[in-house]
Amino acid sequence: MDNTELIHLLRRAAGLSREGMEEGLRDMPPPPPEGPGPEESPGFGSPPGGPGSHGGGQPRRDRERVLSLLDETEGISQQKLALILGIRPQSLSELLGKLERDGLILREKNPEDRRETLVSLTAEGRARAAWFEAERARAGEAFLAPLSEEERETLAELLRRLLEGRFEE
Repeated sequence: MDNTELIHLLRRAAGLSREGMEEGLRDMPPPPPEGPGPEESPGFGSPPGGPGSHGGGQPRRDRERVLSLLDETEGISQQKLALILGIRPQSLSELLGKLERDGLILREKNPEDRRETLVSLTAEGRARAAWFEAERARAGEAFLAPLSEEERETLAELLRRLLEGRFEE
């Protein structure tokens, strides 16, 4: 079993599970006023380390997702990037501004349609995307290390069945 394929299946399944959990949380009524206060309950949406944290929370994941996607697609429009990532255009624009200031991306007007902004990686951005991918691969290998080849095959088959069942609904 190719670990890359298995890790991809795990990510897809985890993403679908997270979406389902987030849908369920959106449908839940707010807690009653007599419940624990904010200082007692961190809340489901808080990234590790608290709001605005860069210690493994959502801002870092968003940066990684943008850089990884840009590494796969050269000169994608900012609007299309927002759609693919499922990020509000305003939020993406703010994130891209930070990546641009860090020297990781370039934003240029499309010469064929001046209303459109194209986003691409700089050399440093490509290096950072490659580093993220190598770290993901290393973490995936470490995560799967306790499983034998046969167990990995079984896990992959189970994940495929779960994902196929999800899309047949």
